[in-house]
Amino acid sequence: MQKKLTVGIFVLLGIVLLAKGEAYTPQRISVPLDESLIAWIKFNLSPATSLPLSFYIDPEKKSDVYARMGKADSVGDAIERMIVEEGIVIYDAAVAQIALAQTGRFEEMYFAQRPMEFYWKDSLGEMDHIRAGFPLHSFIYDPAHPEAVSSDPSAYGRRGFIFRILNAHGRYLSQDPLDGKTSMEDFPNWPSLHWEDWKPIAGENAWVALAALHLYHQKYFNPQTQSYDHHPNAVELQLAEELARAAMLLQAHNGGIRMAPLGTYHEKAQAQEAGQSDWWYTQISTENNLSWYAAFRMLFELTGNEQYHRVLLGQEHFFKAVFNWEEGFFFRG
Repeated sequence: MQKKLTVGIFVLLGIVLLAKGEAYTPQRISVPLDESLIAWIKFNLSPATSLPLSFYIDPEKKSDVYARMGKADSVGDAIERMIVEEGIVIYDAAVAQIALAQTGRFEEMYFAQRPMEFYWKDSLGEMDHIRAGFPLHSFIYDPAHPEAVSSDPSAYGRRGFIFRILNAHGRYLSQDPLDGKTSMEDFPNWPSLHWEDWKPIAGENAWVALAALHLYHQKYFNPQTQSYDHHPNAVELQLAEELARAAMLLQAHNGGIRMAPLGTYHEKAQAQEAGQSDWWYTQISTENNLSWYAAFRMLFELTGNEQYHRVLLGQEHFFKAVFNWEEGFFFRG
């Protein structure tokens, strides 16, 4: 939670002031660059894709660390070890992108741009689909219109959320870093160890949109005119708006944005028709909504599109509903 605290504080301040009927003007904060942090991000990259890895373990300590991460014959523990060894959480990638983009330098901008390339083409190495839509795997954002979000990689503008964790090297088949095994009898779907985390979660995708808009700002904002050069077809803005469209389809009647579309796997979910699970769809996370609130504010500021303002008003209604006015805190959702 600490890594989201700064953005959260300013968003919450705006909501509290709105609730009191006071005007709130967002302040731009200048943060000095930490070159050691930038160097670390550039060091911990996949050599195959140049994507940042979410985790790092000293090679001399790996065997001990993985030995403590559960049992060798546990499928769940093997999946966790694979994620630590080869995974990129798209939230982590977004934070890295934002940090790199602040430099404005060519090399850092190249690495900041890399995740965008894979997100936009909807494939990463051996994984042909890294975004969730319909009819493939039946991810449904609007039950009344299942086809509203497409799983077709070429359906630009109508595609869905990105899966929250990806294999940073672009590998589908993998191995357990504990002992190198490549097969387990009771592994999901088939015995070969493969990437097995397909959850398109709202909060992580909000941060992808935020990172895209940071890149857009860095590339196209003209400080002399204090305005943006006209680039409506910039992939950064297109990706942010495409993800925002999916989020808007998940906005519930109370103004909150649901955590994920129907069909997102959850081990305790109640199965519905066609095997769709509804657990994530029925959850509305305050934290996820804070992230999208920040993204929609940026989109409204950049585009002036009133649809984003309407989403913000709905979210403010949700925030007021989940705020404990007597004790001064927000419920989780």
